[in-house]
Amino acid sequence: MLVASVFGASILMVPHAGASTQAGASHVTGLGSATHSTPSAVKPSVTTTATIVNTTAAAMYQAIPFNLGLTITVTGSSINVTTTKIWVTLVDDVLGTKCGSVSANQSILPGITHYNVSLGPIALTPALALCPGIAIHGTDIQGNVKVDNSAYGGTVATGQTGVLVTDFIFSPLTAALASPSGSVGAGNISLLALYTAQYVESVTMVITAPAGAVVFNSSLAWSGPSNPTVATWFESTPGTYHYTLTVTTSYQTLPVAGTITVLPGAGTPVYENSSTWQNSSVFPGVSGAVSGTILLVVGLILGMIVALAVGRSLMRPAAAAPAQPWQPSGTGANACSVCGKSFATPEELKEHAKTEHGMN
Repeated sequence: MLVASVFGASILMVPHAGASTQAGASHVTGLGSATHSTPSAVKPSVTTTATIVNTTAAAMYQAIPFNLGLTITVTGSSINVTTTKIWVTLVDDVLGTKCGSVSANQSILPGITHYNVSLGPIALTPALALCPGIAIHGTDIQGNVKVDNSAYGGTVATGQTGVLVTDFIFSPLTAALASPSGSVGAGNISLLALYTAQYVESVTMVITAPAGAVVFNSSLAWSGPSNPTVATWFESTPGTYHYTLTVTTSYQTLPVAGTITVLPGAGTPVYENSSTWQNSSVFPGVSGAVSGTILLVVGLILGMIVALAVGRSLMRPAAAAPAQPWQPSGTGANACSVCGKSFATPEELKEHAKTEHGMN
């Protein structure tokens, strides 16, 4: 009876098909110790090897977030949460500086060989803090795996992928005209553009008149993150003007169009800064210095002529005093009636009277 009772009790403890095994599993039998199987995932004294391959091709300019796919192959062990670690290393491509690591965003599970690493704004914030240059430099992306089987008498294996180089785009490209923000009076108008962009090539502002003619075309690109560029557009004619603000980057071009209404000056004088140059030379087409030289030479020549004329007049002998009553009036037929000087011929007398006394 005792044997039958024990045997019957043992039969009653066996769960029926389709019944829950949780209750049966909670009982403890005193018939002997349970036998546990050795984990099949790990074998002592086995050399472990691991390889990892990037399966996602990154674009030249990769927008964030970005999922990097990694495929792992392990021999001499298994992939599980106890022995395996997967992460991605980021390096500044220009400076060669290590910017940190990002761990896989999936739990390591036995039998799973493919994993994704999410490179999003939150995951990349520490890397961006260590390497601000990756916002304008390329970034080296390496996949890494480590399988540590040493606790079970095995070895430690690591694997690393080739490098994916990409330029991360951390935020969408935006652009807007900050000034003027509405209607503006005629005169000098300040232009200021606001934009978020990486790898900027140009920021141009083109304004056209109502008739279609271009009245302004210049750059509004900032010279630095804290150095905005403010351009001045002078416009005295009221009207509605169309503008196009274009931000060009290495990965995208964004045009933003709008209008600016220029109002009359409301009786206030409008001033325009302008400069006019005119050749003030006496001789057209000749510089002022050359013209001055020519005038100086001409002045010297005229001065010399005047000086010679004056000098010649000063070199004439003084006219003789007229004859006094007590002096003889001269003798001979050809004697001068003024100075009494005698000449051989009448012609000589006449020439003497003309040159010396001014008599014809």
